[in-house]
Amino acid sequence: DYGDKVSDEDRQKINGAISELKSALDSGDAEQIKQKTEVLKEASYKLAEEVYKASSENADGASTEGGEQAGASEQETGTDNSETVEDVDYEVVDEDDNK
Repeated sequence: DYGDKVSDEDRQKINGAISELKSALDSGDAEQIKQKTEVLKEASYKLAEEVYKASSENADGASTEGGEQAGASEQETGTDNSETVEDVDYEVVDEDDNK
């Protein structure tokens, strides 16, 4: 879906790394598989960056709209959704030891 968001050069690097990893998987050589996996991971960083940008842009627009709606509904109902969180210590008692 995001292939058009990266340059042709980056897309070719990713596709090449995928092909090399498939070949390594077919060979069964564990060291080569690790190496080709690392190459694919590095090649895909640019794509991951573009996906992150797109998702954060979508989330920013949605949270602004959703935040306004949530604030309105809280005012209408008059409820407060805040919670107090306490950090406590506890001890687990095994009932089998008491018998």
